[in-house]
Amino acid sequence: MINDKLINPGSIVVVGGSDDLFKPGGKILRNIIDGQFNGSLYVVNPNQDIVQGVKSYRDLNELPTADLAILAISSKYCMQVVDKL
Repeated sequence: MINDKLINPGSIVVVGGSDDLFKPGGKILRNIIDGQFNGSLYVVNPNQDIVQGVKSYRDLNELPTADLAILAISSKYCMQVVDKL
C-alpha cells in the first residue's frame, strides 16, 4: 500500500544529496543518517561518488528502485527527475 511506503519506507533516495549541511540535500541526508534509518539509503549527485558516507549515483538510470524519493533540487528539474523515477 502506498501509504505504508511513505510512512515506513524500506529504501530512500535523496536526489540532490550533499556534503554541505547548509544545503537542503545535505541537511535532509544528515537527518536520515542521524535518525538511524534501517533501510537502504541512496543519493543522487552528478558530481560525487560518496556523499556523507553514502554511495552516490551520478545518473538516475543507475539507481536501484527506492520506496521513497526526496527531491532536494531546483524546482525546474523536478518533473524531469520524477519522469525518470
